[in-house]
Amino acid sequence: MRRLVGRFETKLVLTSLVIIGAVVGGVGLWVARPLKAVAREQIARGLEGQARLMAAQVVPLLAAPERLQRVVRDIRGRVAARVTVIDRAGRVLAESDRDPGTMENHADRPEVQAALAGRTGVSLRWSQSVGQNLVYVAIPLEGAAGITGVLRVALPLAEVERSMGAIQRTLTYAVVVVLGIAVVLSVWMARRVSRPVTTMVEAAHRMAEGDLGRRIAIPREQELATLARALNTLAERLEERMHSLEEEQARTATILESMVEGLVAVDPQRRIVLMNAVARRLFGGAVKGEGQLLVEVVRHRDLLSLVEECERCSGGMVCQREVALPSPPMTLKVHALPLRRGTNHVGTLMVFHDVTELRRLERVRQEFVANASHELRTPLTAIRGYVETLLEGALDDPGRARPFLEVVGRHAERMRRLVDDLLDLSNIEGGRLILERQPLHLGGVAEQVLAMYRAAAQEKSIDLGLDVPPDLPSVLADRDRLQQILINLVDNAVKFASDGKVTVAARLRRPIIDDRRAEEENDIGPRTSGTETFVEIAVSDTGPGIPSTDLPRITERFYRVDRARSREVGGTGLGLSIVKHLVHAHGGELTIESELGRGTRVAFSLPTAA
Repeated sequence: MRRLVGRFETKLVLTSLVIIGAVVGGVGLWVARPLKAVAREQIARGLEGQARLMAAQVVPLLAAPERLQRVVRDIRGRVAARVTVIDRAGRVLAESDRDPGTMENHADRPEVQAALAGRTGVSLRWSQSVGQNLVYVAIPLEGAAGITGVLRVALPLAEVERSMGAIQRTLTYAVVVVLGIAVVLSVWMARRVSRPVTTMVEAAHRMAEGDLGRRIAIPREQELATLARALNTLAERLEERMHSLEEEQARTATILESMVEGLVAVDPQRRIVLMNAVARRLFGGAVKGEGQLLVEVVRHRDLLSLVEECERCSGGMVCQREVALPSPPMTLKVHALPLRRGTNHVGTLMVFHDVTELRRLERVRQEFVANASHELRTPLTAIRGYVETLLEGALDDPGRARPFLEVVGRHAERMRRLVDDLLDLSNIEGGRLILERQPLHLGGVAEQVLAMYRAAAQEKSIDLGLDVPPDLPSVLADRDRLQQILINLVDNAVKFASDGKVTVAARLRRPIIDDRRAEEENDIGPRTSGTETFVEIAVSDTGPGIPSTDLPRITERFYRVDRARSREVGGTGLGLSIVKHLVHAHGGELTIESELGRGTRVAFSLPTAA
C-alpha cells in the first residue's frame, strides 16, 4: 500500500510539473518573439550609433580613397562590425573586409537607397560578398553640398543571435525559477516523497559548501536511489578535483615563493593581486602586498611610469627599465608585461631582478681597468722617453747613458712587480690559488722577512723590532704566502715611515668572526668557527698614519692615500688587497687601525697548527 501511495504521489508531482512546465514554456515562447524584435531594434540602434561616430572620420576622406580605405580597415580592427563607404552613384569607395575594386554597384541595395533619401536604412538579408546573413544599417554622409555618400555598418546575424541568446537565457532562468517553485509546492503536497528528496538537497548543499566527505544514504525508491548514487559519485569526483586543485595551487605558490626574482601583478586599477616573498623583501618586509594600491607599496616615480607605459603597449610587448631605489640602496631591472584577456586589459605583471651586485662589479671592473692602464702607462711613458733619448745620441755618452738605463731598469722592475701582483690577485680571486699548509714557527718566518729590510730601514733611521713569544703555538699556513703577507706589510711600513720604529708582534687570541662584514668585504676561502684558536700577527709603525676617511677603502685595488708619494716610493697599490685575500684564504681576519701622526697598526689572524 505504501508503494502504491508513493507511486501515486510521484505521478501527481510529475503531472503538476508537466502542466506547469507546459504553461510556463508556452508563455516563454509567446514573450520571446516580441523581446527578440526589441533586441534587434536595439542592435540596429547600436550599429547606427557606431556609424554616426565613424562618420566624423570618414567624411573628410571621401576624396582620398586610399586614405579612406586605411581608415576603414583601422576602424574594422577596433569594432566587430563590417564597414562600407559608398558614393551617391552606388560605387564602393572603401570596404573593411574586401577589395572595394572587386565589388559590384550597391545603388540597388534597399538600405543604401534609404540612406541616399536622407533616412537611416536597416536591412536583414543574405550577403553575396561574404556569404552569410547580415544586419545592415546605413546612414547618409552629409557634406557642404548635401548628401555625398553612404556609410554602411553590417553585423553578422550570428552576432545578433548571440545577443538574443542572452534574452533566451533570461527566459530560461525564469522558467527554471518557476519550475523550482512548482517543485517546492509539489513536494509540499507529497510529504512522503519530499523526505528523501530533502535529504539529498541538504547533502548537495553541504557539498557546495565544501563538505565533500559526506555521502547520501540510498533510499528505497529506485528513481531517488539513482539520483542519490549520482550525487555520491559527483561528490567523489569533486573531492578528487578539489585535492588536485589544492595541490596545483600549492605547487604554484611554492614556485612563486621560491623564485629569485620579485614578482608583482596588479589589476587595471593598479591594485596588487599577487606579490611574492622576494618582492616583499625588496620593498620592505612589513608590506602586506595583496589588496593594496601599487602606489602605497612602490613609492618610486620610475616604476609607476613604467606601469603607465606598459598599459599603453599593445601586442604583448615587454617594457623594461632599470631603476635605482634609494632606501635600501639597490639597483633593480624591471620587466613589465600587460596582461590581456582578448582585447581587454586585465592587469600588469612586473618582474624585478636585483642587479645591485652586478652593477657594483661592473664599476669595480671599470675602475680596475682604468687604474691598471694608468699604472702601466706611467712607467711605459718614462721608459719610452729615456729610450728615445738614448737612441738620439745619449747612448754614446757613458756619463748620461748609465743613469738613463738605471731609470729604465727601475721602471721595468716596477712594471714587473705590477704584473706579478696582478697575476697573484687574479689567481687568488679566480680560485686558482693552492695553499700548501704546514705548521710554521712564526718567529723564524718573521725574522727572515725583517732581515730583508734591515738595510733599507737603517738608511731611513728606522728600528726594526720583533716581539714573538717563544712559547707561541705554530700557525697552519703556506710558508711562501705567509712571507708574501709579511713582506707587503713590512715593505709598506718601511716605505712610508721616515723614522721611528717598525715592529712585528704576535699573540694568541680566540676571534669573533663577523660574517656580515666578511660578506661585505667579498671574502674568499673557507670561514672558520669561533671556537678555533688563532694567532694574531700585527705590523706596527710610527709613520704619518692614515686618515679615518680613507681607512674603509685602504684594501681596494690601486687605492692610495697619497698618490704622488706612493708612486715616488714605487708602490703598485695592490699590496694590501693581496694581503686581505691571502689572509681570508687562510681563514683569518684582517684589521687596520691608524691615527694621523701616531702611526698605523695592521693585524691579521691565522689558525694554530693544533
